[in-house]
Amino acid sequence: MATLAEILDNKTDDLNKDLRRAFRPLSAPVDISDTPIEALTILVNLTDRVIEQKDLLDRQKCKDKLRDEKWWADCFRTVKYRQSHNPKFPDIRANGVIRAAPVGHLPPFMLSSSKLPQNSWAYANDSGQVNKSCFLTSEFIWNGDVLCLGQLLTELEHPLWNVLRKLGCYVKTAKYISKELALIPPLEINTSLVRNYLAQISLPNDEDSYISLSPVVSQSMQEDCYQVLSEHYRFSAITRFSRATNMGTLAMSCGGKFKMIRSLPPIEKYQHHHLDSVNWLTKRSVRAIRDYTESSVWVISPNKLALRKKSIIEDIKIMLSQWLRTTPTHEEKLDIRKLTERFNVDLAKTKFANRYAYDPLLTQLIYNCIGSIIHSPPQDAPKCEGNDDKYLLLPNLRISGASAMNTSVSIGIPSMMAFYGFVHAFQRNVQTANPNFKIESFAVCIHNIHVENRGLTREWVPNTKGQITAPATRDDWQCDVAVSLILRCSHYSQLIPRDFIRLLPGRIARGKVTVSISDIKHLGRCLSLADAIKAIPVETGRWLSLNNEVTLK
Repeated sequence: MATLAEILDNKTDDLNKDLRRAFRPLSAPVDISDTPIEALTILVNLTDRVIEQKDLLDRQKCKDKLRDEKWWADCFRTVKYRQSHNPKFPDIRANGVIRAAPVGHLPPFMLSSSKLPQNSWAYANDSGQVNKSCFLTSEFIWNGDVLCLGQLLTELEHPLWNVLRKLGCYVKTAKYISKELALIPPLEINTSLVRNYLAQISLPNDEDSYISLSPVVSQSMQEDCYQVLSEHYRFSAITRFSRATNMGTLAMSCGGKFKMIRSLPPIEKYQHHHLDSVNWLTKRSVRAIRDYTESSVWVISPNKLALRKKSIIEDIKIMLSQWLRTTPTHEEKLDIRKLTERFNVDLAKTKFANRYAYDPLLTQLIYNCIGSIIHSPPQDAPKCEGNDDKYLLLPNLRISGASAMNTSVSIGIPSMMAFYGFVHAFQRNVQTANPNFKIESFAVCIHNIHVENRGLTREWVPNTKGQITAPATRDDWQCDVAVSLILRCSHYSQLIPRDFIRLLPGRIARGKVTVSISDIKHLGRCLSLADAIKAIPVETGRWLSLNNEVTLK
C-alpha cells in the first residue's frame, strides 16, 4: 500500500503523471490520511483537461475552483453516476445507474464480484464529465478504509470539510453540497430496459412464462482482472474498445484496452471416454496401495489401525476384481502365483504406481486377495440406475464464428448459456411435432476449438444529429468449435434424420451450426447413454462439467 507522501517525496521526471495514475481507477488506492491538504488540492486540479494540468499542487487554481458554483454543480452531478456495474460496457449507447450489492452467497467455483471488496466503483455516463468526476468519485484510503469524497462529504462535520474551507471553500457551499450528497442513495438501480441497448437473456420460468435478465459487467471485477493479469500475460488477451471515454473513467484509464482472462483447456490429446475397457487402476486404488505400504509407520491405536487396514484391503480387492475381468488368464486362471506375477508386471508398466510393484508386503497381500477372489462365489455386477432414460445424440456439430467472450472478463469456450439457449430452442422446435417432448438435461463434449480476434470494420452511419460519423468499434473474439451434445429426454417419438435436422436450430452464440453429411445418420435415434457416447464419431474431446471428479467409466 503506497501513501501520497511517498509519491510526493519520490524524485521523478513527471510528478503530474504519477499523481494522475495514483487516483485513477486501475491503480491501487493511495493513503491520504497524513497529507489531506495536498490530496484535496490534487483532486480539485484533476478536474481540468489533461492539457491544462501543468501543476496539480497549484493552491491558487484550487482556490478559484472551490469558489466557483458552476464547478461545484458539474462535480456534484457526477456522483449520481458512480457505478458498481457499468451499463455502457460493451455498448456505449446504453444508459442508466447501477450501484448494487451482492444478494447472497455464491458457490466457490463461480466467478463473481461478490467475492471482491465492494469498492473500485467508477464514474460512467458522459464523456464530457470524466475529468470533473475525479474530485468526488476517485477512491483513496482514509483511516484504513477505501472511500471517495462523495461518501465522506455527506457529513458536514467531517475533517475533510475543514481542509476544504482552509483551501478556499465557502461555508454556505459546504452546507449545500453536504446536504445534497446525503440525498444520493448509496445503492440504486435506475436503468430502463425499454429502448435501451442493454443485452437481455430470457430464461423459462415455468411452462408458459419467461424471466428476462440483463447481464452487466462489474467494474470491481474488471479492475481486479486487469491488475492480476498484468503479471500473468500468458493467460491474458487484450480487447480494444474505441471511444473509451464514453464508457467511463475505468475504460479511459486503460485507453479502452481491457485485459481479459484467456485460458483454453487441452482438448485434442484426451479421449472423451473409456467405456470399452475397465480402468482398474483408479485414483482410489492408487491411494489404497500407497496407504497399505505406508501403514507400518502409522502412529495410531491398534484398533483404529485394524479398521483402517480393513477398508484399504477392500479397495484393493475391488481393484483386483476389475483387473481379473480385463486380464486374459486361460490356463493360469487358478494359478494364484502366476496371476500375482502378472499383476506385478502390469503394475510396473503403469506411470503412477510402478514404484509399488514387487513390494514384498504388497505382493503377499495381492497373493492372498487373488486367492480369496478366485475361490469366492461369483457375484453379479450392480446394474446402473437410470437405464430406462432416453438419450439423443447431436454428433460433431460444427459451429463457426461463435462468440468466444463467455463472460465480460473471460475469453475461450462459448458461454454455457448459449448451449442452454440452443437446447431450449431445439426443445421448442421438436414440441411442434411432439407436444409432450421434454429435455431433462444435457451434456456437452468439446472436440476442438480455435479462438481468434476477428474485429469487424463497420460502415459509417448517420448519428442522432444527422451527421455522418464513424460508430464505435470493438474487438470481436470469435471461435470455431466442434461439439457433440447428448440430451436426456422424455416422451420422445422416433424421427427420421430428414425431419430431425429441420428442427435443429441453425445458430448458437451468434455462430452458424452445421452437421456433416456422414453424421446425419446418427440423428433422431433414441439410444442408451453408453451407446450415445460410443456413437460420437470423434474419439478425442473433453466434457464440460462443474464437477471435476466426474469420469466416464
